[in-house]
Amino acid sequence: MRGCSPDMSTAQHIALALRKERLLGRIDVQRNQLAAYGVHLVKPFAAADKVIEAGRYVKQHPWIAGVAAFSLVVLGRRNLIRWAGRGWTVWRGWRAASGWLRKSGY
Repeated sequence: MRGCSPDMSTAQHIALALRKERLLGRIDVQRNQLAAYGVHLVKPFAAADKVIEAGRYVKQHPWIAGVAAFSLVVLGRRNLIRWAGRGWTVWRGWRAASGWLRKSGY
Protein backbone atom coordinates (compact mmCIF):
# COMPACT_ATOMS: atom_id res chain seq x y z
CA MET A 1 0.00 0.00 0.00
CA ARG A 2 1.30 3.44 -0.85
CA GLY A 3 2.21 5.59 2.13
CA CYS A 4 2.40 2.62 4.49
CA SER A 5 5.55 1.63 6.25
CA PRO A 6 6.78 -1.93 5.71
CA ASP A 7 6.49 -2.75 9.42
CA MET A 8 2.68 -2.26 9.56
CA SER A 9 0.64 -5.35 10.31
CA THR A 10 -2.11 -6.68 8.10
CA ALA A 11 -4.72 -5.51 10.62
CA GLN A 12 -3.33 -1.97 10.43
CA HIS A 13 -3.42 -2.12 6.62
CA ILE A 14 -7.05 -3.23 6.74
CA ALA A 15 -7.93 -0.52 9.27
CA LEU A 16 -6.24 2.08 7.09
CA ALA A 17 -8.05 0.83 3.97
CA LEU A 18 -11.41 0.93 5.78
CA ARG A 19 -10.73 4.47 6.99
CA LYS A 20 -9.81 5.48 3.45
CA GLU A 21 -13.09 4.01 2.14
CA ARG A 22 -15.12 5.88 4.79
CA LEU A 23 -13.33 9.13 3.93
CA LEU A 24 -13.93 8.62 0.21
CA GLY A 25 -17.62 8.00 0.97
CA ARG A 26 -17.81 11.24 2.99
CA ILE A 27 -16.06 13.11 0.19
CA ASP A 28 -18.60 11.82 -2.31
CA VAL A 29 -21.53 12.89 -0.11
CA GLN A 30 -19.99 16.31 0.46
CA ARG A 31 -19.30 16.72 -3.27
CA ASN A 32 -22.96 15.97 -4.02
CA GLN A 33 -24.12 18.42 -1.33
CA LEU A 34 -21.86 21.12 -2.74
CA ALA A 35 -23.21 20.48 -6.24
CA ALA A 36 -26.78 20.78 -4.91
CA TYR A 37 -25.94 24.10 -3.25
CA GLY A 38 -24.28 25.34 -6.42
CA VAL A 39 -27.37 24.76 -8.59
CA HIS A 40 -28.87 27.97 -7.22
CA LEU A 41 -25.76 29.94 -8.12
CA VAL A 42 -25.51 28.99 -11.80
CA LYS A 43 -27.68 31.86 -13.08
CA PRO A 44 -26.10 34.60 -10.91
CA PHE A 45 -22.61 33.43 -11.87
CA ALA A 46 -23.60 33.34 -15.55
CA ALA A 47 -24.92 36.90 -15.26
CA ALA A 48 -21.72 38.02 -13.52
CA ASP A 49 -19.67 36.38 -16.29
CA LYS A 50 -21.65 38.32 -18.90
CA VAL A 51 -21.10 41.59 -17.04
CA ILE A 52 -17.36 40.89 -16.82
CA GLU A 53 -17.28 39.98 -20.51
CA ALA A 54 -19.12 43.22 -21.39
CA GLY A 55 -16.65 45.19 -19.27
CA ARG A 56 -13.73 43.61 -21.10
CA TYR A 57 -15.36 44.38 -24.44
CA VAL A 58 -15.86 48.03 -23.50
CA LYS A 59 -12.28 48.18 -22.23
CA GLN A 60 -11.07 46.91 -25.61
CA HIS A 61 -13.39 49.33 -27.45
CA PRO A 62 -13.34 52.58 -25.41
CA TRP A 63 -15.23 54.50 -28.09
CA ILE A 64 -18.39 52.71 -26.86
CA ALA A 65 -18.13 54.50 -23.51
CA GLY A 66 -17.63 57.79 -25.36
CA VAL A 67 -20.70 57.22 -27.52
CA ALA A 68 -22.74 56.29 -24.42
CA ALA A 69 -21.62 59.44 -22.57
CA PHE A 70 -22.30 61.62 -25.61
CA SER A 71 -25.75 60.04 -26.04
CA LEU A 72 -26.56 60.66 -22.39
CA VAL A 73 -25.64 64.32 -22.73
CA VAL A 74 -27.51 64.85 -26.01
CA LEU A 75 -30.64 62.80 -25.35
CA GLY A 76 -31.01 63.16 -21.61
CA ARG A 77 -31.72 60.31 -19.25
CA ARG A 78 -35.38 59.68 -20.11
CA ASN A 79 -34.96 59.69 -23.85
CA LEU A 80 -31.79 57.62 -23.60
CA ILE A 81 -33.63 54.92 -21.64
CA ARG A 82 -36.47 54.97 -24.17
CA TRP A 83 -34.08 54.70 -27.13
CA ALA A 84 -32.03 52.04 -25.39
CA GLY A 85 -35.20 50.00 -24.95
CA ARG A 86 -36.04 50.40 -28.62
CA GLY A 87 -32.52 49.46 -29.62
CA TRP A 88 -32.66 46.39 -27.40
CA THR A 89 -35.94 45.32 -29.02
CA VAL A 90 -34.53 45.80 -32.52
CA TRP A 91 -31.37 43.91 -31.61
CA ARG A 92 -33.31 40.96 -30.16
CA GLY A 93 -35.54 40.92 -33.25
CA TRP A 94 -32.48 40.93 -35.49
CA ARG A 95 -30.95 38.03 -33.59
CA ALA A 96 -34.16 36.03 -33.75
CA ALA A 97 -34.61 36.73 -37.47
CA SER A 98 -30.98 35.92 -38.32
CA GLY A 99 -31.21 32.69 -36.33
CA TRP A 100 -34.40 31.74 -38.11
CA LEU A 101 -32.86 32.55 -41.49
CA ARG A 102 -29.73 30.58 -40.66
CA LYS A 103 -31.77 27.52 -39.64
CA SER A 104 -33.99 27.71 -42.69
CA GLY A 105 -30.98 27.90 -45.04
CA TYR A 106 -31.32 31.46 -46.36
